[in-house]
Amino acid sequence: MSIYEFNSYKNFLKKLINENQEERAYQKKLAIAAGCQPSYLSQVLNGKVQITPDQAYGITNFLKFTELETEFFLALVSLERSVQQSFSHFIQKKIEEMRNANLRLTTKIKQTSNPKVLESFANTYYSSWIYIAIHILCTIPGIQSENEICERLGLQRNTVTKVLSELKENGFVKYNQGNWESNLKNIHLADNHTMISRHHSNWRFRAANQLHPISETEIQYTGVYSISKKDMKKIKHILNESIITIRNIAQKSQEEELINVNIDLLQI
Repeated sequence: MSIYEFNSYKNFLKKLINENQEERAYQKKLAIAAGCQPSYLSQVLNGKVQITPDQAYGITNFLKFTELETEFFLALVSLERSVQQSFSHFIQKKIEEMRNANLRLTTKIKQTSNPKVLESFANTYYSSWIYIAIHILCTIPGIQSENEICERLGLQRNTVTKVLSELKENGFVKYNQGNWESNLKNIHLADNHTMISRHHSNWRFRAANQLHPISETEIQYTGVYSISKKDMKKIKHILNESIITIRNIAQKSQEEELINVNIDLLQI
């Protein structure tokens, strides 16, 4: 359940309590987090009484909200506490801006810890799928020599040698006792970067030109639908959360295979 799906903080709390009804005294725990009596929280949920911003903030801490989720919840509280129409319009605008911000992956995914290194090499690194493929292969034991990389990717030796040299020069890989090892493993290109379209097209081209039939562990899917604008946002949220989950799994996973995940949700 996402806070961004709600227009009322009360409806959110009601659903939250309902989903946690098996947890003993869950509503009481929310009241304690808010710094109020359980009876007062019941009045809030079932009447016109409103919680204060301080009480709302206590609840966000209990729920371990992110900074953006906290701001969104506080905005919902401010909206229901508002008595002036001009202020309500102002808060509603902020709420919509935060909803849109939540739909952007860049706000959720941390970029490399050394973005200056990436930025100085970005135009080359994202110019071809080959740079990224070779870089990530250097994280997999058993596929870290030039010969093994050439065989895995079907590339000429001089191409692999050139790319490894450039990656090393820019701090992406290092040479260690006959093997090439990756220095940077967690890299994310912002969705407004000049090379983002090139990056997407490189890997979609690579996937489209895959020579072997897909195996049972692979997926290829294309769907074209007509849907409402509201449901398009829901789908985008689902895909965003799935991408975050995939990244978290990949970052903790033992390096054994090089995979490419392409996900598109496009308005035609």
